[in-house]
This record gives sequence, C-alpha cells and structure tokens, in this order.
Amino acid sequence: MTIILAEAVMSDRAREFLEYMKWDFREGRGSSTEIGRQIAIVFTVFLVFIVVLYSLSVLQRRRTNPVARQPQKLFRSLLRGLSLSTLDRILLRMVARSSGLQQPAAMLLSPELLERASRHWNEQVMLQSVRSSTWTRLSEVCRQIHGQPFGEA
Repeated sequence: MTIILAEAVMSDRAREFLEYMKWDFREGRGSSTEIGRQIAIVFTVFLVFIVVLYSLSVLQRRRTNPVARQPQKLFRSLLRGLSLSTLDRILLRMVARSSGLQQPAAMLLSPELLERASRHWNEQVMLQSVRSSTWTRLSEVCRQIHGQPFGEA
C-alpha cells in the first residue's frame, strides 16, 4: 500500500497566521490558565454590572415613594401633628396595629374609617368596662379630629 503525502498549497499569509498561532500557543497565551483568567474577568464584569443595576433600582425605589416604605413613621408624625395626648396616640397606634392596614394613616381620613378600625380593635378587648371606656375615648378622639363623634353622619 502506497501512501502519498500531498502538501497543501497555502498562501504566505495563511502560513504566517499558522506560525503565529503556534508561537502564541507555545507562549502560553492559549493555555487553560489564560482562558480561566479571561472567564474570571468576564464573570467579574458581569457581577459588577448586576450589583450596579440592583443598587440603582434600590435608589430609585427610595426616591419615588418614601411614604410607602415607612407607613408607621407617617402615621406617628400625623398623630403628633393632631396635637393629641400621649395616651390617645398610644390608643390610636393600638387600633392601627389591630386593623392590619398597610397604610394606618388611612383610618384618619374619615370618621367612618376610624370608627370601623376602632370597632374591630374594641371587639378584641376582653373586659367590658375597659371596652366601654376605650370606645368613649376613641369617639372623643374622633370628635377632636373630625368634629363629630362616632355614629353621627
């Protein structure tokens, strides 16, 4: 069996390119270590990009709606602004906590909302004497805020 080796005809430019590739590989630039470094660099750049995007989204949320993030803080500042006594503010905070509203300040918008939230909280009070006295107090607070006690429309 005869094997004939044929020499491929290549241009000088192709021959030069192949020689450069051989040299580059011998110098270690095509090694797995170099490829690993390049992958690590790409991964690091990608990770930095993700962190920057996340930071920008957090910053954007903080700037667009600061009240939605701190409903209790808004509620407390409104209570202070209403010039209510400390005990009345504590009582309203207990009512707000019991109502489960996402924005407890909403119960201060109308006497009906305040009455509904107060009724929900007052039904959970065990002692009848405490229940009647707190209901009277909450009705008086409603009168101070809205100019009318509970039950008057």
